[in-house]
Amino acid sequence: MFITSVLALLLINFNVYANDIDTLRIRINTSNKKLEQAFNWAVDMALSHVQTGKSGVIDSWEKGEGSGNVAYIPCYWGGYNSRTAFYSRDICHQVVGGHLLNLSIKHITFTCGQEIKITSKTKSFGIITHELLTSLSPCTTHAYPARSYLPETFFNNNRIEQGWKWMEDIINNIDIEFPVSKTTGDGNYPEISFVLVSNIVEGLMGVEPDAPEQKLASIPRLPAAIPDLTVKNIRIGNAFFTLSHSGSKKSVLNYQSGEINFTWEVRFYGEYPVIRVNGKAKQAQHKEQNGVKISYITEEIKVGETIETTID
Repeated sequence: MFITSVLALLLINFNVYANDIDTLRIRINTSNKKLEQAFNWAVDMALSHVQTGKSGVIDSWEKGEGSGNVAYIPCYWGGYNSRTAFYSRDICHQVVGGHLLNLSIKHITFTCGQEIKITSKTKSFGIITHELLTSLSPCTTHAYPARSYLPETFFNNNRIEQGWKWMEDIINNIDIEFPVSKTTGDGNYPEISFVLVSNIVEGLMGVEPDAPEQKLASIPRLPAAIPDLTVKNIRIGNAFFTLSHSGSKKSVLNYQSGEINFTWEVRFYGEYPVIRVNGKAKQAQHKEQNGVKISYITEEIKVGETIETTID
């Protein structure tokens, strides 16, 4: 689906959604302080990779120091920051985290490949609004520990404890320091921090967005080590939400800001006859999701509204 080679030049243009980035900064609250610390580190570290307003050499890599001193367009690192090159595989892995951090991609131009179509992944969060255009040049492959891909693989296939096992492994094996400039080793690799952000929203919170259709779905995927989790400022298109899960039986959604109503598909693992919405029992529907039975309902949510859902 994606080109997976090193790119000789890739530049990512983005705009911050609003003037006050701190107000819209994605935040979490949880009784698991290890996760909370890791998330705060990941946000700071990912934002430290932003190169907007900076300048430097081009064509820098292991066999050359690069040359010139050019002004960088709005962009963030998508590979080793000792190389003025980006990996398309990494960018594809970082793009959701970047969007959640309000680094909204307008377009990507790089030397390698052919025209890339918008995928359902990028379109669902409202990340990219038009096709990505590319041009060819020689590329080489890049290897990196595969563990950063494991949490989402397990979460998406309903193997929650295993997903958390590998997510925690990543957290335990990076040097989390504040300020993030003190971080050493694998933690400096941009993909790690961006992916920790998206693993929380898509993995633990089970968020499935559909910005063009003004829809979102969620399912609690909290392991035993994380009894509760709230994420504030989840951006879907031009709308922002706060989502909370308490264990596996309670989900609360607040529509913070936006322009139009959304439809929320509230999901829970298992077969339950009813789902309570703000205390009122509503008949649940049932389906399979990646081989696991779930119960769900759909609710329209308006700007400023909060909906609480529970199962018995």
